[in-house]
Amino acid sequence: MTLLLSFAFAQDAAFTWDPAVDVPITLGAGIPFALMYTHAEPDLTPSGAVSEPRGIDALVEPRYNGAHAKASDLILYPMMGIGLGFAIADGVADGEGAHTRAWIYMESMAINQLMTTTIKLAVDRPRPYTQLGPGTSDKVDELLTENDSQMSFPSGHASTVANSAFTAARMWDLSNGTSTQRWVGYGSATAVTVAVSVLRVTAGKHHPSDVIAGAVLGASIGFLVPTLHATERRVAVNASPEMVSVSGRF
Repeated sequence: MTLLLSFAFAQDAAFTWDPAVDVPITLGAGIPFALMYTHAEPDLTPSGAVSEPRGIDALVEPRYNGAHAKASDLILYPMMGIGLGFAIADGVADGEGAHTRAWIYMESMAINQLMTTTIKLAVDRPRPYTQLGPGTSDKVDELLTENDSQMSFPSGHASTVANSAFTAARMWDLSNGTSTQRWVGYGSATAVTVAVSVLRVTAGKHHPSDVIAGAVLGASIGFLVPTLHATERRVAVNASPEMVSVSGRF
């Protein structure tokens, strides 16, 4: 018996949002994340563990660059608002209810933040600058005393920026997106994700594997959540003695 999988991605899909389903999902992800952020993270005590990079991570020398850390923040915080604004503007332009896309965006963000923070707390990986040790500089000495020094994997900056950008890009793609729009949307999302990822590594705040994992996590959730809300998403299963086929529109 042959199993054939074929998928066609719908380009003219509107979005559905069910309060009875999506509000509990958003709150169910957002509230635990908020509790972790306000209670679990501040209660952490630096263990004094030192990062021991291997593989690709060992290719980057330990460092701390405050200017690059601030530059990554300048991408992170505006990007969360830009992604939401773009999603709403796209809904207004299409006349299909900007509030629906705003909720989808917030749902994607909540899920991503919960997963990223949960992994950070579970892995408890020291940041690269812990290799520098006390006495390197006043700033490094200060950083070594913070609970955040043990939350390197995955990169929250890379995860959040990728999630914001790819959620907005995916909704634009599914909203009558042309080939050019898809290139612009996904290309811009990739560019801003790469930019913040590089800055986090050159700042000494993350290993390369941290930003790769964060970017993949954020982009995957950003792509998947809008896809699951597309009204044209359909799956059909056909069976015969010779084969089973599964076809779908997403």
